[in-house]
Parts: sequence; C-alpha cells; structure tokens
Amino acid sequence: MFRIDVSSSYERFGLERNPFTDLSSEAIRDIEKIHVSQEIDSRIADILSDVIGENSGIALSLVGSLGSGKTQRLKGVHKLIQESGGMSIYQKIDSNDIIKTTLEIFSYFSEFEDEEDTGISQESELEGETYTPTYQEENLSFFQKIKRLFSGERKFVPIEEESDDSELTRANYNSQDIGNQLIDYLGEYKRSALILDEMENLLTASNTDLILFFEFLREFISNMPDSCVFIMACTNNAYDKIKEISPAFVARLHNELYSEPLSDERAIKLVQKRIEYHRRKSIVSPLYPFEESAIILANSMSKGNPRELLKLLHTTLFTATRDNFVEFIDDRYLAKVLTGPSSVEEYIRRVPSDLREDVRIIIEKYGGGPVTYIQLAKDTQESVTKQYTKLEELVAMGILTSSKGKYQINSSVIQMVRASIRKEFDKTKDAKKETKK
Repeated sequence: MFRIDVSSSYERFGLERNPFTDLSSEAIRDIEKIHVSQEIDSRIADILSDVIGENSGIALSLVGSLGSGKTQRLKGVHKLIQESGGMSIYQKIDSNDIIKTTLEIFSYFSEFEDEEDTGISQESELEGETYTPTYQEENLSFFQKIKRLFSGERKFVPIEEESDDSELTRANYNSQDIGNQLIDYLGEYKRSALILDEMENLLTASNTDLILFFEFLREFISNMPDSCVFIMACTNNAYDKIKEISPAFVARLHNELYSEPLSDERAIKLVQKRIEYHRRKSIVSPLYPFEESAIILANSMSKGNPRELLKLLHTTLFTATRDNFVEFIDDRYLAKVLTGPSSVEEYIRRVPSDLREDVRIIIEKYGGGPVTYIQLAKDTQESVTKQYTKLEELVAMGILTSSKGKYQINSSVIQMVRASIRKEFDKTKDAKKETKK
C-alpha cells in the first residue's frame, strides 16, 4: 500500500552530495580548494624555495600512515615544478617489479619527446621496407640507446636488426649507469624533480632486486643536478625496512619529513572546506549539519588521520540522511552511530570527551561492569544525580547497557576487555616466574 523511499537525500542539509565520499586526492579536481595546510607544508615550501633559489639539489623522504596526505603533497610539488617550466617525474609505485618501475621512470622522457615536433616520423617507407627510428649500433645497452635518441643521433635501420640487448633485465641492470643516465637527462632542465609515491608497494621484491634499485637511487641523489628535488613517500613500516635494506641510500637523504596528525582546529577547517565545496545553498553555519563536538570526537577516534576522519564522517552523515528526526550531528549522535570498535582503546576514543573518564573507570576498575551509579559516583567524586544522568546518556548512545540499576559496557566489547585483562595477568605471572628463576 505504501512505498517507502530509502534513498539518501543530502538536500535537506543543503548539500548536493556527501562531501566525504572522495577519500583520495586524485579523485578531486580542485584539490587546492579543500586542502588544509599543516606545519609540514611550510617545511616543504621552505625547502623548495631554497632549492629553486640557490640552484641546489635536495633529497627528502616523506613518511606517514596511509591517508595522512602524502600523495596530495607530492602532487603539489609535481605541479609546482611543472608550472615553473621544469621537468617533473611523478611515479606512483604499483608493483614490486624493479624493471617495470625503472622503465616507467624513464618513459617520461620518451613521452616528453613524443610531444615535441621533431620532424621525424615514427614509421617510414624506404625501398619497400618498413623502418623505425632506433640506433645504428646493435650492441648498445638499453640506456645508451635512449641517450642517443634524446641527443638527436637517430638513424633509420630495419626493425629486424634491433638487438635484443636493448631490453633492460636484471642481468644487465647496472645501478650506477642507470643513476648517471637519469642525472644526465634531468640535468638538461633548469629545474627538475623525481617523485616516487607509495614506495611500500615495491618492498615485497627480493632483497637482491631492492638493493639494485636503491643503489640506482643512491647514485642519482649523490650527484643530482642543480635545482633538482627528489622525494620518496612511504609508510612508517616501509621506511624502517628501507633503512634496513639500504642504509647507504637513506644516509644520502638530506631531510626526513613525517606527516603529523590533524589538530582539532585543522580537522574542523578540513570539514568546513569539504562541506562548502559541495554546498548547494547558503547556510549561516558553515559546518551544518555538523557541530564542532562531532568533528573533535571523530578526529580523536581517527587519531588525526585525514582519511580515517573522512570515513567516519561519511558514515555518520549517510546515516543521518536516513533519519528524519536528526536536525544536527553532535558528538552524542556520532558516538551512537559508530559502533563496533576493533579494540578497547578505540572503543574509549569513540566516547564523547566529557564522558570518557566514566567509561575508562568502568573498564579499568570494574572489568567492564556491571557497576552501579552510586559506586561510580564515589570514584569520580561527582554527585549521584549527575553520575546517574551521565550513565543514562551513555546508555542512550548505545555505549553502555543497563539492567536493574547496574551498568556495563557493550557486550561486543566486554570480551575484548576480559581478554586484555587475561593477557595482562599472564604477562605479570610470567614476569614473577622469571624473577624467581
């Protein structure tokens, strides 16, 4: 008899769609409009200014968790070098094949060459045979042939005469030669950059391959051209492995930059920019339908990671569009929506800050409960009435459950609490045994 429309509608919040859908910077056209600057951005800007202004080269590592904004910053450097008339290679590593990765780095030069009008056709008819531009000598290495191509020493020879030695393999992978070739190519430009993103994807290769690749990079950054920037981005664990595999390469880096977590102030600014970017009509509150308390709680739960913050807010806003009784989203509503934590600490972080201590006491002193509001009032030194009100609010948000005047944490979390207690007990027990020995 009745048709229920369950489709999400963001119009009642003045939005054309969910502002937090696009997590990756690559999916957003005008990334500058929603970028929030942090201390690390200022450091990168100062470094680039020194490089460009003083004609010096510099090598950096940018380290941080997934979703901390590394790619966004690398793309910014890439764009800056390009717009300044320089040559910038931005390579997102998508495999553990060092041959493929190396060829992709050098492919930028062939692409750049193809864009220019060289006056030489890629295919020519001569005496009834098909020819292609390549090098006269049959025994030149892959990179020697590339160098000849870029220096203008081209000659038409039959395709069938091209030597198999032109292919780059692990057998002929000479790290020093490859590094020097890249130095020569980028040295032709007034300013240049080699930017390698998501280096963690390369690290499942064999140690032999990785040593070859990092020796190539070490050779490059040891004698890099003037006004050249090298930036490598990876996760913290990946960086530790790189240090272990090639300490000589890491020692050549001039700076190590680490992504910092979002402060609450910057998290609010990020949300505001996202919302304004997708706002359909003018609304007095730039954060509507969110209140600052919800963003601060979500930022705490995500440990300041921008991508994780956006994920939490996406879920919360999506849920709100299906609830006609929601007028605004505060920390209470967000805590109610986001259930099912993966750890006790995450569970605690999801509790609004003014109620967090009560939950922590219930977990740490009472093993998750049950506990009465009178007992808890003694622990917190608050009035019984105020304590009762706070506990009932936690029940309403789904953080606690109550039965016959006693309160305990969510059943899905209590097993984790008890497992944590058992683990701590076993650790203490083992320590006592070691002491007796």
